[in-house]
Amino acid sequence: RVSIHGGLSTSDYLKLDSSIQRMDELASKVDLSGWTLDDKNNLLSSILDMEGDKAKKSYKTVETSIKWENIKLDGKTPEECKAMYHRLISKVRKYRTMSEIVSDAVTLMAKEPSQAQANEFADLPKKPPTAFSLFVMKRIKRIPDVKGVNKMKALANDWNELSDEKKEAYKKKYIKLKKKYEENLDTFRHNHPGCAVPGASPPHPPLPSKLFVESRLEKIKRKNPELSNSEAVKKLTNKYKQLSDSRKLKWIKRAKDSLQVYQEQFQQYLSNNPKSTVKPSVLHLSKEEQRIWDSSKGKPLPVPAKNLFMYFCNTRRDNFLHLTISEQSTELSAIYHKLTEDEIKDLADKFKQEVEEYIHSYNEYYTALSEVEKSHEKSPEVALGAYYNTVT
Repeated sequence: RVSIHGGLSTSDYLKLDSSIQRMDELASKVDLSGWTLDDKNNLLSSILDMEGDKAKKSYKTVETSIKWENIKLDGKTPEECKAMYHRLISKVRKYRTMSEIVSDAVTLMAKEPSQAQANEFADLPKKPPTAFSLFVMKRIKRIPDVKGVNKMKALANDWNELSDEKKEAYKKKYIKLKKKYEENLDTFRHNHPGCAVPGASPPHPPLPSKLFVESRLEKIKRKNPELSNSEAVKKLTNKYKQLSDSRKLKWIKRAKDSLQVYQEQFQQYLSNNPKSTVKPSVLHLSKEEQRIWDSSKGKPLPVPAKNLFMYFCNTRRDNFLHLTISEQSTELSAIYHKLTEDEIKDLADKFKQEVEEYIHSYNEYYTALSEVEKSHEKSPEVALGAYYNTVT
């Protein structure tokens, strides 16, 4: 394979040239004179929207799966859409030259000047094996006839049947090895200042779901040794999502309580990496986790609608869940505008009562907060400002 034309091999270049010729031939057989710039943009947008996650894959891989009959453009046939797509794509380079790839590598190294250096040093200490790994290393030679996944299952069963006293012995050995590892790592940092080492990445804030996964990851991998690490994490993440509100609250509280440890870890990271410009992150709860946390603190929920029409929609939306959001809005708007004056008045009275109750509850909730808690919460003036016109 001889390299020519900006780094392409001869065979690659011929394939590319042949592909472009086929595109041009297809486009030449279809009248494309009536296409406007908007038509072309709409075509490309439709292709991206249709392909979803596939848009991140190789264009050649995805191109063969495009269903042109599903591309809907006014006045354009599937054949015309396909021909215009090929004409537009034929003008785009689909290969990068060696100089471009090398340039990207240089740019990457400039952003992370020492990230790849640590493994080049012979004195870089290795992380110690976990307690379970130490057990496996000792026992694995006892079952030479058992192969693959079955071997790991057998070892996992042996570990689970081990007495707490014997497990503790392995755990103590791990703690001793870990302490020695951390001492050696400090020595390595001293001998190689500025070099990125394990732990050089900034710590992450303690997300509730992450704490849940980490607490159970080793156990699930012992019980299911056939699972890869990513599969085990995915399994536990799904399990977390199915937890009840009360059980999720336990992990939310644990994440909140771990923030001080995170801050200390971050300060240690900055101490080890004085040139770093990274700033500590705040703990971001998911919308559901925030609801659970707010409810546990006595915060009134749910928040009322912002206006009468939105209140009306909230009371009727369950009857239209079979429709799309856009269709729901259209249907509800039509019904709302057909309401009589008496129906509007009755609706407004109920809405006003709900808002008044919420304002009262929120003021009570805010008053009961400590000064520190108030600094993290919206004041009544900010939180309730949009509702005062409703009750006056």
